[in-house]
Amino acid sequence: MRQVGGPVWAYDGSRWFVEQNDLSGLETLGINSGADPVNRLSVASPATLLNHDGNGHQLKLNKAGEAETATLLFQTGFSGRAEMGTAGTDAFSVKVSPDGATWHQAIEADGATGRVRFPQGVDGLASTEFGDSPLTTTAYVTARGGDLITNGTGYLGNSYNFPGLDFDASQTPGLPGAFVFRGYGAETVLSAEPIPVQTDQVYRLQAMLQQDTIAGDWASFAEGARHQHQIGLIAYDSDGLQIRPIHHMRFQGVGGDSLTTLAAPLSPGDTVIRVTDASNWNDVDTDPEARGAVIFAYRNAAGVRQGGYSRIVEADLFDLTGVDRAGGQITLKTPLPASMGNPDHPSGTWPAGTPIANSDRGLSRKNCVMNSVALAETGHWYKATGYIGGVDLSGTNAALNFPPGTAAVRLAIRPNYSNRSGGWNGYPDTGPTHAIRFAGLSMLPVPSATMRRETSKAMALKVPQSDHDTGSVTLAAATRTIAPVSDLSFDDLVGSDGPTPHFVTDIQLSNDTFLEGAAAGTTVGTLTATTSDGAPWTGGFALSGGGGRAALNGAQIVVGSTVAAAGSFGVTVSAGAYSEQFTLTVEENTASGAEPLLLMIAGQSNSRVAGNSSGTPQAKYTGPGVFDDVFVLVKGTDISDATFEPYDITSNADPDNTGFAWGCEAEFVYQMRQSGDTRPVYLVKHSRNGQNLFDQWHPDTTAGQFEGFEEKVARARTLTPGGFGEELIIWNQGEADANVGAGPMGTAAADYAANFSDWFAAVRARVSASARIIVQRIRPLGYDAGDGVTTEQGWLRAWDVREAQVAVPEADGNATTIDTDFDQGNFGSIHPTEPWTEGMGLRSWAAYQGTYDAIYGPIDDTVPDAISFTDQPDVPEATSIVSEAVEVAGIERRTPVTATGGEFRTLNRLNADSVVADWQSSGFVDKFQKLQLRQTSASAAATASSVGLSVGGVTTSWTVTTAAGATSYEAETDAFIQQVVANGGLTISGARAGALDAFFVAAKTSSWWPKTVRLYLRLADEVSSSLDLRDQITSLTNMNEGGVAPMPWSSAGWATGAGSRSALDLKINPVVDMPQTSCAFAAWFSTLQDNTAPSLIGDDTSIYLRARLSGAIRANLHSGSNNNLSDPAPVAGMRLVVRDGDTVGVYGPDGSLLQSAVQPSIAPTSPKLYFGNPNGGVGDGVGLGIGAFGGALSPAEATDLAQAVNALHAAFA
Repeated sequence: MRQVGGPVWAYDGSRWFVEQNDLSGLETLGINSGADPVNRLSVASPATLLNHDGNGHQLKLNKAGEAETATLLFQTGFSGRAEMGTAGTDAFSVKVSPDGATWHQAIEADGATGRVRFPQGVDGLASTEFGDSPLTTTAYVTARGGDLITNGTGYLGNSYNFPGLDFDASQTPGLPGAFVFRGYGAETVLSAEPIPVQTDQVYRLQAMLQQDTIAGDWASFAEGARHQHQIGLIAYDSDGLQIRPIHHMRFQGVGGDSLTTLAAPLSPGDTVIRVTDASNWNDVDTDPEARGAVIFAYRNAAGVRQGGYSRIVEADLFDLTGVDRAGGQITLKTPLPASMGNPDHPSGTWPAGTPIANSDRGLSRKNCVMNSVALAETGHWYKATGYIGGVDLSGTNAALNFPPGTAAVRLAIRPNYSNRSGGWNGYPDTGPTHAIRFAGLSMLPVPSATMRRETSKAMALKVPQSDHDTGSVTLAAATRTIAPVSDLSFDDLVGSDGPTPHFVTDIQLSNDTFLEGAAAGTTVGTLTATTSDGAPWTGGFALSGGGGRAALNGAQIVVGSTVAAAGSFGVTVSAGAYSEQFTLTVEENTASGAEPLLLMIAGQSNSRVAGNSSGTPQAKYTGPGVFDDVFVLVKGTDISDATFEPYDITSNADPDNTGFAWGCEAEFVYQMRQSGDTRPVYLVKHSRNGQNLFDQWHPDTTAGQFEGFEEKVARARTLTPGGFGEELIIWNQGEADANVGAGPMGTAAADYAANFSDWFAAVRARVSASARIIVQRIRPLGYDAGDGVTTEQGWLRAWDVREAQVAVPEADGNATTIDTDFDQGNFGSIHPTEPWTEGMGLRSWAAYQGTYDAIYGPIDDTVPDAISFTDQPDVPEATSIVSEAVEVAGIERRTPVTATGGEFRTLNRLNADSVVADWQSSGFVDKFQKLQLRQTSASAAATASSVGLSVGGVTTSWTVTTAAGATSYEAETDAFIQQVVANGGLTISGARAGALDAFFVAAKTSSWWPKTVRLYLRLADEVSSSLDLRDQITSLTNMNEGGVAPMPWSSAGWATGAGSRSALDLKINPVVDMPQTSCAFAAWFSTLQDNTAPSLIGDDTSIYLRARLSGAIRANLHSGSNNNLSDPAPVAGMRLVVRDGDTVGVYGPDGSLLQSAVQPSIAPTSPKLYFGNPNGGVGDGVGLGIGAFGGALSPAEATDLAQAVNALHAAFA
C-alpha cells in the first residue's frame, strides 16, 4: 500500500515495512543533521562513501556561469582553511587560509594553456640553504655564461636585469641585443641583480656604447651632438644596505686625514665632542656632510665590526665656527642625537679612544668605467673598459677601489648625463628621443692583476696589458679606456671597394693663417685627404665650428667673417667618418679704444637669455651702427685661444651656447649709446644652463664655472693690454639652487647666502676688485627640473635665494640688486623671452646710472602699504577664530612680522594660498605672500578680543566679538565650521554660520540629500569652498603638478579660464559613486564660458559639460555620444545633468528642464571627475560649485536643489 505523497509500505506476512523511499523532489535532506536553505544536503557522519556502480564515478559541481563559484571548501570549526575549484573564473585554483579571513592563492591552473602557477612560491624543490629566490631557467644560466652580469649580451631577448633601459636587437655590435636609453639625462640606472664580490680581487668591467646620430646643426658645440655618460658601480654591505660616501669618507684638512680618537667619553645629548687631534677637522667647507662626524665602531647584523665603514654617522652636526682645531673640540649645533649613541652601552656612551672622524661628501657611484665622458663620434660603437679592486682605506673615495664594508655591487649607468632640456654646461639639448645604446655589459675577475696599499691607504692596481704583435704581456697601472669597436663587416669584404675598405685616414690643410680684416671668401688654405687604399677621396668635406669666422668652398677653407682682434680659433673638418681639428690663426692688427668698458655677464640660463634662443631681435638692435665698437669674447677650441669679435646679436651674442640667444647686454649697450656714451665695450659672457652656486659656480670647485669665468676675464685682459676703464659684472643665477633637492641634503637654497658671500669674496680676489656688481634677483619660481615651475616647496626655496641676493650685495658695498618680477605673466616659464630681457637691461642700466630707486623703487623696501583685516562679530565663545588672508603689498624683500594676542601664518599667493610658514607669533613675510591671523575668542558672551600685528613697523589690529547669546547649530554645521578652521580656512560665524545651518536643515529634510555623493560650493574662502558639504571631511584637490596649473579662486568662484591644463580633482570615482543608469552631476557658474573647452570632464568624455554664453550646451553622462542643446536664456547659475535609465535630462539655473533625450547608457570607465581639464584646454568661465549624485534627481528635486544652493550662495556673496 502507499499513502499519497508518502513512502511505499509492504507486508511480509508478519509485519509492515517501508519497501522503498522515493526522495526525488525533496527541497532539503538532513542525515543525522539539520539541513537549511543554503546547505540543503547536510550529513553528520564519520565518513561519506560515494561508490561506483560497476565502472567509474564522478562527483560533479556545476555553476551557472564563469563568474560564479564551484569549489570544495575545507573548514575547521566552520572556519575556512582551504578551498579548491573554480572560484570567480573558469581557471582551477587552490587557496589556503590560517584563520578563514586572510587567504593565499597557492596554485593556479590556466584552462586555456594548462600552465600552472605557484603565486606564493614553491618549497622543497631545492634546499633551503640555497635561499628563497626564484628558480632559474636554462636560458637564464646561458645568458650569464661565465660572466658576473646576467644578460649583459642581451641573450634573453629582453631588458631583464636592466630596468630603465629598453631592449633593441636592431643595432648591436654583433651581439644578440643592446639596451637603449632615450632622451634627457636621468637618474642612475641600476642592474636588478646584486653581484657578490671579493674585495681582495681586481675586476674588469666593460661596456660597449653607441650614441645615435641625430639631425640638427650642432657645429657650435664642442662635442657636437655627443653627450656625457657615466658607468660604474654602487656598493652594498652584507646586510644589503647601500654604502654612501658619508659612511666611509673622512674630511681631509690641510695636514691630512681628520681620523682621530675621542679624548673623552661621548654620549647622546652632549654638545661638545672632544678629540685627541682636531687639526684636520673642517672649518672651511659649508657642505652639511663635511660638517658631520662618523664613529668607526659600527657592527653589521651579524655583529661584525668592519674597519673604515660605519653607519653611525650624522651630517650637519656643527657650524664652521664650532671647530676648535687647536683645542681639540667641536661644539655641536644641537645635542648629539640618540642615533649616534653606542648600542652596546645602556646610556649610549662611547669611551675615550673610540675612532672618530670628520665626515665628508662624495659620489655614491664609483665611476670606474666612464666618468662623464662623451664618445668620439656618433653612429659608431666604442668599448669602455675599467677596473676596480681592493678596499679603499684612504677616506677619500678612491675611484678604482671598493668602499670599506662592500659585500656586493650593482652596475650603475647614468646615460645621456649632459642632455638637458634647454642645454647644459656647453652641451646641446638634443631632444627627448636621442638614444644611447649599451651592449656587452661585463664584469669578470682579473686573475693576474696585482694590488698594493699606497701611503694614502688607497690600493694601487696593476692589470695585464698584452701586445698582439710581440706576444708580450706586461703589468700596467689600471686606467679607464675607451676604444672604437671595429666597423669591418662581411659586406665590406665583398663590396665594390674590394676586401680593403676605402675610407679617409688623414686630412691636411695647406695654410692655416690669414690677415685680420680679410674679406669674406678669401682663401685660407686647401684641404687634401689620405685614404686607406690610396685611392683619391671624392666624398667631399664638411666644416663645423669657428662661429662663422671660416667657411668651406669645395676643398678650400675661406674667410667667413671679419675677426675683431688677433688670435686663433678652431674648426673641425670631416670627410666621411673621419674628422680632424685645425687651429686657424689671425695675424695681429692693433686696434685702439679710449677707456673701454669691460662688461661681464655671468650666471645660468637667464643670463644668456635662453628664452630668446629661437626669437628674433627687435629692430632697434639690428640697425646700422647700433653695436659699433662692441666686442664679444668668443673662444676657439679653448679659452686660451679665445678672441674678441664684433658683437652680432644674430650670431655670436651667446658664444657659450647656441650663438643666437641674446641677453640684457643688448638693451644695456643700446641705452649707453642712446645716452651718448660711445666708449668701446668689451663683453665677456659666461652663461651656462642649470648651473648651481653650491657646487658648479662655487669658487672652490675645481674646473667649475667660476674658474671658467675667471679664465675668460684673464684672457680678455691679455687681449687688451691697454686695459679697461670701468668694469661691470651683471649676475643672473639662482633657479638651480631653488630646485627641488638641490645641494647636499637639499639645502642649497638655505645655504645660498653663505655660498654667495664666498662667490663675492672670490670675485674681489680673483676677477675684479673694483667692478660694480649688479645682481638680477630671480623671480619667485617654485622650480623643479622635472616638473617646471609648479613644485610647491620650490617657492619657499626661491624666497631664500631672493633674500640672499639682496642681503649679500648690500654687504659688499659696491654692488646692488634689481628686481625681475615686473612681468608676472611669465612666472609660469623658467625661460621667458622679450620683453622681459629688455626690461632687465633697462633696470640694469638704471642701477649702473644710480637712478634705479627713483625709477623703480628701492629693492630693500620693507615698509608695506596699510594692512587691514575684517573684524568678525557673533563668533562662538572660547573658539579658535581665523581671519581672511590678506596680501602684504608694498614690500620688495623679506620683512619682519610680530603678533600679540594671537598668531599669524604666511601663505603663498602664487600657489593658491598654500602655507609657507605655519602659525607663529614672530617671523617674516616675503613679497607675494599673504598673512592670516588666528586667535581664541573670549570665554564670555558679547566680549571682544584683538590681535595686534606689526609688519615692517606698520601696525594694525583684528577684533572678534563673541555672540550675545549661545547659538546652537546642526551637527553638520558645527563639523563643517570646525573642519574649515582645522584646514586653515576662515572661521564662518554670524549670519554666514546661520545661513550654513539653514542650508543643512533644508538639505537633510529633502529627498535629494541622501543621493548626494559630493557637494562643493563657493563659501567664505578657498578652504571652505574646497570642503565637501556632504561628509564635512573630504576636500577637493587643486591640482598643481605634472604640468597642471592650479586653478585660481576668488570671491567670484573658481576661474576655470586659467588656460590649458588646469583642474580641480573632485575626489569622485564615477565608476563607484555614479551608477550607470541612475546618477547626476551639477555645476554652478557665476560666469558662463565663451570658448569651446570643457568646464567639467572625467578621464574620458563619457562625463562632460560645456555651458557657453551663446546658450549652447554640450553634456554627457555615461553615454557614447553627447547631448547638444541650446538654452534660450543663457544666464549664470546651475546646470544639472541627470541620467535616469536611457534618458538624459539637462536642467537650467532654476531647476527647470531644458532638454530630455534618449541616450543609451554605457558603463562608466573614468575613475576621476574634474572641474576644469588636467589633459587639455579648459573652459574660460567661473565656477561657483560642483555636485555629484549617486541617483537620478526628479524635476522636483532639481528645483529644490537649485533653491537651496542659490540661498547659500547669496549668503556668502
